[in-house]
Amino acid sequence: MTKRRGIVNSEEPVQGTPLVNMKCYLPVGESFGFTQALRAATSGRAFPQCVFDHWDQLNGDPLEEGSKAFEIV
Repeated sequence: MTKRRGIVNSEEPVQGTPLVNMKCYLPVGESFGFTQALRAATSGRAFPQCVFDHWDQLNGDPLEEGSKAFEIV
C-alpha cells in the first residue's frame, strides 16, 4: 500500500479463519495494476475488492517539476 500512496484504515482478523480484512484508502490513479501487484506479492493468497469512497485534494504544486501533481497533470 505504501508504494502506491495508500493509507490503511483498519485491519481486522476474521474470527476462526487465517484471513485478515483490511480497509485502506488508495488513490484511483494508483489503483491501476494494483490487483496484479498484490496477487504477485502474496503468491495469489490476497484478493482485493475496490470501491470508490471519496474525493480528496492532491497536495503539491502542479507547476513544480518533480511533484506528484506535476506528474499527473
